[in-house]
Amino acid sequence: MNENGQYDKNAIKKNVFWKNAEIPIIIGVSAHRNIRKEHEDRVKRQVREVLENIRELCPHSPIRMVSGLAYGGDMLCARVAAELGIELVVALPFAEEEYVNEVDFPRGSDREYFELRNGGNTVDCFVVPDMEKVEHSPTDRDYLFRQQSIYVATNSHVLLALWDGTDATEYRSECGTNAAVGFALKQNYYQQNGMEFCPAPDGAVIKIFSPRDTRTYGEISEADTAIKYLLPRDLVREVDDDVIKHMQKASDDEREKRNAVEQRTQDTRDVGEEKPRRKAAYYAETTEMPRRLKDVFWHTDRYNKDYLEYCAKLKSEQSPRSGDFLMERVEYDNCSPKCRAIHDCHSISSALSSRNKKRNLHALMLLATIGMLLLLSFMVYDQLSFLWTVAVCLGMVVVLVLAYVFAYTGERKGGNAKRKVYGRIKFDVHSRFIEYRALSEAMRVQYYMALYGISESVCRYFTWSHKSIMPWVRKAVIALSVGSSAPIWENPVMAEHYEKSETAPKIIDSPRTDAQGVFENKMLGKWAGQSKYIMDKNDNGQLGYHLQNISDKSKSIKRRNAVKKTAVIVTLITYLTLFLCELLPFVDLGKTLFWVVNMRMILKGTITAFTAITFLVSYYYGKQSLDQIQADSVNMVNLYRVALDRANVIYRTSDKPKVCDAAFRSLVCELAREQLIENVTWVAYNRDNNIEMPL
Repeated sequence: MNENGQYDKNAIKKNVFWKNAEIPIIIGVSAHRNIRKEHEDRVKRQVREVLENIRELCPHSPIRMVSGLAYGGDMLCARVAAELGIELVVALPFAEEEYVNEVDFPRGSDREYFELRNGGNTVDCFVVPDMEKVEHSPTDRDYLFRQQSIYVATNSHVLLALWDGTDATEYRSECGTNAAVGFALKQNYYQQNGMEFCPAPDGAVIKIFSPRDTRTYGEISEADTAIKYLLPRDLVREVDDDVIKHMQKASDDEREKRNAVEQRTQDTRDVGEEKPRRKAAYYAETTEMPRRLKDVFWHTDRYNKDYLEYCAKLKSEQSPRSGDFLMERVEYDNCSPKCRAIHDCHSISSALSSRNKKRNLHALMLLATIGMLLLLSFMVYDQLSFLWTVAVCLGMVVVLVLAYVFAYTGERKGGNAKRKVYGRIKFDVHSRFIEYRALSEAMRVQYYMALYGISESVCRYFTWSHKSIMPWVRKAVIALSVGSSAPIWENPVMAEHYEKSETAPKIIDSPRTDAQGVFENKMLGKWAGQSKYIMDKNDNGQLGYHLQNISDKSKSIKRRNAVKKTAVIVTLITYLTLFLCELLPFVDLGKTLFWVVNMRMILKGTITAFTAITFLVSYYYGKQSLDQIQADSVNMVNLYRVALDRANVIYRTSDKPKVCDAAFRSLVCELAREQLIENVTWVAYNRDNNIEMPL
């Protein structure tokens, strides 16, 4: 740590090549522009409190604020973020030269905008994409502001709303802070490709009461100004018991009191003064952070901590091989910072998943071995019945329980403290292996789509179970997808590189030699594969990986079956020998051979030993779903082969570039969807293979 108590991440990451793999905690901002002056200090203090609390909960994670940097509450939040050293992403509704005008930015505030916009903590500034794609006038500012609100509300871990809690007036009723809260909690906006179902409990809205100059509110109590978390009312059952109790504290008497205050306020309101509308009934308020939001924060910070620990353990500078890049080094060096962060997260999460997979297999082997030794120790006790054999059995039981507890929790120093803070969270090596693999595969797909210029997050293709089981993975994909994505071939350096490229693989039967055509050929070769039959996971994309996986799993299945078959044969032969020896009168199985050991004990010991070996093999290999994984790889090989065929069909049946481009874009999106569905299937059956007490 440095003098300020923060981690010196640059020093920790000095030896790792993938330096941008951290997942930021994204805080979206939607705020009123005309917050009352007498409340500004309190609002600013509460914004700081919220940001500091999140930083305390996530000490290993960078925090990033996404804001339109509008006059008023947006600027207030940005100033606090700058003071705390929090990164800022400016998401504009339209071009900056039109956005910063005398109407939206009173005199002097435009200077403050550019000071914040060009400050050292601003990492990106872009115009948000059209989220709804509804026909509209190019000058319809309300529509453009609405798209900005949708983008900020749905592309953040949590929305920070500086809001008075009342419905908007007809003016900007579809694009103000009230609307942004609805977008975050209800996803109530038009989605061209169909409404995306999202498990809202994985996030929340943090409301800081911010009265406006143009409204009259009557008496404002201390309870009104408390920091509140807003959750969809229909999903209150999903939160913690203590949160539910807190929500139920508002008794009927308190409700009547509030209604009386509102009525007195209405009675004393000036004639013609606008009446604030009552807050919508679709959400519930609580001062306690929802459990699901804590879980998302904790898992995200757990990944970032594992990433830093991974970097710290590297003793020498690492240089990636050509096969470590999803495309090639030239694309990595010339893509946007957003694309590099996605690529780095893929590489690190893949490495962490592999490391935890090895730990998980070691734990399985440890438990299987101890279980086998326990069986053998019971056999020794059964045959000898000495006191020390009882002690051996008891000792093996203790060792087995301790090994199980250690393997299951998978936590190191500070684990109990984390559990006390965040509740009952189980995030052992098995879970990390699965969830980091899911994250890695999502980032792989996101990287290809970002290079292709598709700005939307691939979490749209997650299934409902994917979103519900691992909400933090969905949020991680969203967090690293914030920002615009331009096609890589529009980069002048890359355009020249592709047009001069003579070594690009000819995956698609197309006469196109322009930069986009060359890139599409190359991307499909790196993603799906260059050959339908080459078994090389480094140079033949997903086809090579799955073909190699089929081969590897076949070898494991053969070893498993061979051991099982051998154990069955030896056990049957031993039983038969024991049976025959019992029948033959000239064979004395009870005769002592040495010490207290006789022939019967040796035969029974052989049976027990092979029974124990069968248990070891069954437990170890049975927790790996070898047959299911192999079957999935066969299906995926067929998928990628079909994808290559479809790409060739696209370019053989049309000589119109725009038609081909639209069809190829559709192919890319469908391939992404299928790969993510396969991944969630893999997650589903692997989750059932968690470490268990080998009874």
